[in-house]
Amino acid sequence: MKIPHQNYILTLIAGKLTNPEILKDLQKNSLTPPPPKEVDDLRDKIRLGQEKYFLDKEPVSINWLKDLGIEAMYGYKFGQQVVASLDGIEGSFKVLNDPNMYRTITALALGAVMPEDIELLINAKYDLEYSSRDLDMFLFYFFNVKGWSRYEKEDYVNNVKDLNLRAFYSIALEEEKDFLMWKLGVTPNKSFDQMLRDMTVDSYYNFKEQSTRNPEQAHRWGSLMLKVQERLDKVEKDLNADSDAKEDLETLFGHLFKNKEQAPAKEEKRKSPFMEESLLGKGVPKIIKPEDLN
Repeated sequence: MKIPHQNYILTLIAGKLTNPEILKDLQKNSLTPPPPKEVDDLRDKIRLGQEKYFLDKEPVSINWLKDLGIEAMYGYKFGQQVVASLDGIEGSFKVLNDPNMYRTITALALGAVMPEDIELLINAKYDLEYSSRDLDMFLFYFFNVKGWSRYEKEDYVNNVKDLNLRAFYSIALEEEKDFLMWKLGVTPNKSFDQMLRDMTVDSYYNFKEQSTRNPEQAHRWGSLMLKVQERLDKVEKDLNADSDAKEDLETLFGHLFKNKEQAPAKEEKRKSPFMEESLLGKGVPKIIKPEDLN
């Protein structure tokens, strides 16, 4: 069975932890440990060419860590100076230990919602301290299901012991994404493009307010504003084009962008409770406290 936190386990192996030490670390972070044989197989695989390092005869190779994709986490866990930025690593542990965020983000990831859209949905709905870098690091080290097949996802879900999590994961695999977002409580109250517009305006005024008080915070708001504007430009371009991207966006957000004029004026089709009309509510909650989104 594939496990979503394999990159974290690779980091622990690269840090020369023994199997009992790895088991203790995983249990401390509420992560399911794989069978010892799988850990041994991973260890044998990454030891190739690094025998002297594992025998304590030479220092760790940064290029080796980079090739494994675990440079940042290794530097954080083992106090090693590395080239990669450690930004987001500490935040990824906070996400890991936040039950509500863990459930929401992992279910969306299993439901094949893109990481950038997970970030925007989270920022639009919650007053959080998590930055996009925090979420990226979490999805890379602790819940990486990129490239998993449907069978591999089902196999993983069937072995999840937490019944509440398994229920949401089953919805992620079986139901449409708009229904999953509704169940998780992150359904946009407005169309996605309007949500992005609101976020752009909000980011701008927060940037303006902080520009003389806190330059670092102002920079973060400015980065968010530019990032959201870039996403908005892409959404508008995709929606105005006859392309697969338009269909993908409509599917992802429950046909929020479908042109009402396509339906006959006298023949009102019954719409899902998760589609446009029900989502045009009182507005999206204000986003606050994003971290560095570079």
